[in-house]
Formats: sequence, C-alpha cells, structure tokens
Amino acid sequence: AGGTLYFTSAGVSVFQADGVAAAASGLVRVGGGTLSGASTTFTNVFSATYNAYKVIVTNAVSGSGNNTFFKLGATVTGYYYAGSYSTYAGAGPTTAAGANQSAWDLQGVAAGTRTMGYRIEIQNPFLSVQTVAEWDYISSDTAGAYGAFGGFLNNTTSYTDLVLGAGVSLSGRADIFGYSLS
Repeated sequence: AGGTLYFTSAGVSVFQADGVAAAASGLVRVGGGTLSGASTTFTNVFSATYNAYKVIVTNAVSGSGNNTFFKLGATVTGYYYAGSYSTYAGAGPTTAAGANQSAWDLQGVAAGTRTMGYRIEIQNPFLSVQTVAEWDYISSDTAGAYGAFGGFLNNTTSYTDLVLGAGVSLSGRADIFGYSLS
C-alpha cells in the first residue's frame, strides 16, 4: 500500500495512505474578518459540524472606550457571567459579574493607543442546549490589565451567528475556529 509521508514543524511526520481522505483535526477556520462599526456580525459560523469554537480577537480598539461585548445571533437577554481582573500595577483582583445581561461583557476597555487581545471559547452554540463560554483579555499598555471570565446563555436556542461590538465603534480583527470532532 502506497502513500505520502508529510513532514511538519518540529520534526513531526504524518503518513497519509493513498486513496484515504485525511481526517480533519485540530482547529478549522470557519469565519472571521475585520471588525468595524458599533458591531460586526459573523454569519453562519456555528453549525452541526463542531460543538466547540475558539475566537481570537487581535488589535481591538473601541473608539469610545466602551467595554467590548459578544453575543449570539439577535438574542439580547439571558447572558450571565462572572470573573476577575488585575492590573499590571498590582491592583486587584477585582471581580465583575452580570446577570440576565444583553450580551457577554468582555470587560476590557481598549481606548486611545491601547489595543486589546481576546481569546473566547464557546461550547454548544448550535445545539439546542444552554451555551457556555469562557474568555480572557490582555491589554497592551502599562495602565492595562488581564482578566478571565466565564458564563452561560440562559436559553436552549440554536445559533449560527456571532456578534462582536463595543456600542459605538470597534476595530480590529476576529478569527473564528471550530474544534474538530475527530
């Protein structure tokens, strides 16, 4: 039986037999792009193909200094979260929480020259069960902070769309990946 031996980074090799389709593995990009305006909607990024997703937001800046947020589809109620953050100057940890909110509050404020990075994990947005999420943020200036949060959406609606915003304006980039089931 023939095949091809592929060499990847760090000396790892993978053999792929002839006539056999390669199984999807790891993270698969399902959407993303540039953030602009009060909010950006990424449509059809959640599906039955994946149960868990990772969203990476880079170089985020909110023009008004408003906290950034994310939500699923058009739902504007039922978001619960809790977490804490500490400043680089050593203040904290400070806790923050929200019950029955209009979106999940990412907490980080990116204003002026400060940029933010966010890592968001979302589980089961497409399934008709409660969706859970966890996220953290990192700011890029000496007055900044690091924070970690988690929460759930109190409904069992199936979603396909993700919305990221900041109320007035948000720039930056978001990349959305699905975790392979195999």
